[in-house]
Amino acid sequence: MQNPEEIQPQPSMGPREVVDLQVKAMQQNDHPYENHGIEVAYRFASPDNKKNTGPIDRFTRMLNNEIYQSLLNAQQYGLDAVEIEGEIAVQKVTLIDTQDQPVVYYFQLSRQKEGSLKDCWLTDSVVRY
Repeated sequence: MQNPEEIQPQPSMGPREVVDLQVKAMQQNDHPYENHGIEVAYRFASPDNKKNTGPIDRFTRMLNNEIYQSLLNAQQYGLDAVEIEGEIAVQKVTLIDTQDQPVVYYFQLSRQKEGSLKDCWLTDSVVRY
């Protein structure tokens, strides 16, 4: 596995791989240091997503609220087949949170069209179902 500090968006990563990487990082949020998983998830947030949720301190607070906190330290999770239509992808994630409750999230991603992250799949939104 990559050094945690080196986990960055790459054009070679598909949307399912991007979501898996983010969810796995948040599942082990405080490894190797506090809120590392949230930092990894933030690196894979699209520029538009970061406009709405950033900077990182605000993003961290948001992930600790009742809507998103189930993503942190989940006991287990599974990914359904990713649905891709053009430059947009939707990935359903079902997890068991720290309270033994099943929770479903939908990650919407887009392939970036320009800039240093051109051709990378990044997360535009996460919706709890």
